[in-house]
Amino acid sequence: MKLGFFTMPIHPIDKDWRTSLREDREAFLLADKLGFTEAYVGEHSTDRAENITSCMMFIASLIHDTKTMKLGTGTINMPNQHPAAVAANIAMLDHMLDGRFIFGISPGGLLSDAEAFGNLDADRGEMFLEAINTVLAIWERDPPYNIDGKYWKIKIEKQYMPEIGQGLRKAVTGGHFCSSSTMRPGPRRDPRRGDRAPGSQGGSGWVRHPKVVRCEYFTWRSFRT
Repeated sequence: MKLGFFTMPIHPIDKDWRTSLREDREAFLLADKLGFTEAYVGEHSTDRAENITSCMMFIASLIHDTKTMKLGTGTINMPNQHPAAVAANIAMLDHMLDGRFIFGISPGGLLSDAEAFGNLDADRGEMFLEAINTVLAIWERDPPYNIDGKYWKIKIEKQYMPEIGQGLRKAVTGGHFCSSSTMRPGPRRDPRRGDRAPGSQGGSGWVRHPKVVRCEYFTWRSFRT
């Protein structure tokens, strides 16, 4: 049997943030020493209890102090970030981890984050699909780019000079990819509402994406694409 774990994480809101972050990091280092095969961390920008604001930044702090355990974003909340930034930053993290990275994505479930990033009243499921399609489009081909979406427009044409290396980098082929939006199906619901299905972790079982592999609730098993 292989073991993995997911943590939001959650701490008392009056705990010193430095202490919380240090404890979270120590938990991942211990899991690696104990032989866990994979571990995921969430991100929440506006929740003092769930105190990791960037799962990518947190994972980057673990790269050279973990040896075998795969590390996963749990999750990148796609509507809250620009797809070009996600594509570039995830590609870099993927290369730094050299086969130990799992790209977890979701529409995001924290409504205060949605409000802070200006998409509280938007169709975040639709934004999620456009965002990941855009990231995949960037990775699937070389520039020039002219990706004209409903929520984001990405263009590299006038300032594209390949002779000096301009263009967005790609993730490593054959990496791991999972999405909380493709977890075990739950009741269909309005993505703008804050209610959660019984037993859910805020994932949205109503979204489907043909290029994303399935991750089951609580086990977070990942499969190669």
